[in-house]
Amino acid sequence: MHEKTTNKINKKAVEAMDKKFPRNHYDKQGKVIGLGTWAKLLEDENYRMIKREDIKIGRKVYFVSTVWLGIDHGWAGKKPLLFETMIFRNTVKKDKSNLNRIDVYQDRYCTEKEAIAGHKKVVKLLKQGKLEMY
Repeated sequence: MHEKTTNKINKKAVEAMDKKFPRNHYDKQGKVIGLGTWAKLLEDENYRMIKREDIKIGRKVYFVSTVWLGIDHGWAGKKPLLFETMIFRNTVKKDKSNLNRIDVYQDRYCTEKEAIAGHKKVVKLLKQGKLEMY
């Protein structure tokens, strides 16, 4: 009989990773946390996901996603950039077998409050056709 395995990180592993790698990760409030705690929080979709939605404009469908990253993506800025909004354009392969998401926009924020406001602003601009995408 096979034992059921899970990808969940156990408490002992979290503590070991936190001890070995105690810096460079942050919770949603910007408090420094260890690698193990960060990995445990990253597993929790409710913690990680701030907001997401599909937006249909004409025949195109966009997926707007705002998430907590927990790693400073500011690269030596004054405040860590811990949240990210991305827009993906949904496309389907010619054989209609898979949905592909092509990223067309990205912005990052220091706080959850900024991320929520940024998400709302991006959605509004997208719907108005005023958002510059790549």
